[in-house]
Amino acid sequence: MHEDGYYLDEHSKAIFGDLLKFILDIAKSGKEEKLLRPLPSMALICTVYGPLKMFAKMMER
Repeated sequence: MHEDGYYLDEHSKAIFGDLLKFILDIAKSGKEEKLLRPLPSMALICTVYGPLKMFAKMMER
């Protein structure tokens, strides 16, 4: 992820950390309820984050 980007200040890093925690909590509850596969939470996030990042870059063009 990008929480260590040199361009982020402490406030931005805190916001990103809060967002990541929110997403991790969703992944955890989804796995507990058997709605998501029992993969590591970061793997689940990457399957969504990667395509979203590519889509955002495409939209910028």
